Amino acid sequence: TKTFSTIAQKLVRGDASLQTMRDIAGVRIKAEVSLGQQDRIVAVLQERLSEGRVIDRRRDPRSGYRALHLAIKYEGIPVEIQVRTSLQHVWAETYERVADRVGRDIRYGRPVPDGNVQAQRVVDLLQALSLNEIATIENREERNATNPISRLRYQRAQRRLETQVA
Repeated sequence: TKTFSTIAQKLVRGDASLQTMRDIAGVRIKAEVSLGQQDRIVAVLQERLSEGRVIDRRRDPRSGYRALHLAIKYEGIPVEIQVRTSLQHVWAETYERVADRVGRDIRYGRPVPDGNVQAQRVVDLLQALSLNEIATIENREERNATNPISRLRYQRAQRRLETQVA
């Protein structure tokens, strides 16, 4: 749920009005899932709730932020359901902590205030990490999960590991 302060900041920035703000309330689902499983979770939610608009921040990231969102209305109140993979969640939480220290506006693509070059480098590195490295890892895992040979190799390796641990 957004705090009064966060809602006020969003209104002052002009990013939304109360009528168009879709995340006054929210729910976050974080799971150890592949991108395909993430898609299925959102599809099931959309089907069960009989409504909702999917916002795919994996295809259209914001300042490095990647996840799936489902915007719904519950009893007339806009609610946003965020569905994140574990990697997306760790990245987003890290970015939030950096934003708390260097300026919340970095979350909206604005530069670090006061021209702090070192802080801006950190922000740029985090964004590149999400858009390049984490996205690549997740896409590779997705391809491997759907490839029967890769899946078989993974299962064999996992059985060997379980045998060694036991």
